[in-house]
Amino acid sequence: MEIGDRIKLNGAMYTITGPHKRSWLMEKDSNGKTYKCTAAMIGKIQNQNKMGVGTKKQWREKTNHMARRLQYRRVFDKTAKIPVTESECLDWLEMITSDLSPENLHCDGEISRTAAMAKGRALRAEWREVQKILGYKISEHDVEMRSIERWRKEIK
Repeated sequence: MEIGDRIKLNGAMYTITGPHKRSWLMEKDSNGKTYKCTAAMIGKIQNQNKMGVGTKKQWREKTNHMARRLQYRRVFDKTAKIPVTESECLDWLEMITSDLSPENLHCDGEISRTAAMAKGRALRAEWREVQKILGYKISEHDVEMRSIERWRKEIK
């Protein structure tokens, strides 16, 4: 970094005007106000700019929720795989339905509301992934009814 370099932070441009102890003085272009910023902070700002933080084009990593569940299932069942057929997809949706039940979603009150809501969002995203494989939308109620019917047949 040198005096005169320009840095963009949250859409505003700053100019490095000089050193100050172990930091840099930066002047905001729009109002001429001066701010202090360490070299480490300038590095973080530049990394944020590369990722698009502070803009509407923020980069987000897409999570493959089905792959995460599959990785966990393979610990106990080495033959587990991503569903391909309709019945495999419906079985997968039954697992998600079970995880979406309030006592499972909130871990019997052991996790915070915020953590439970994040867990629910991840499960609903996984539901949408399975629906894409399935080729049509299906409600949680329909999956539960399928599960109940299968259970009734096993009892008889």
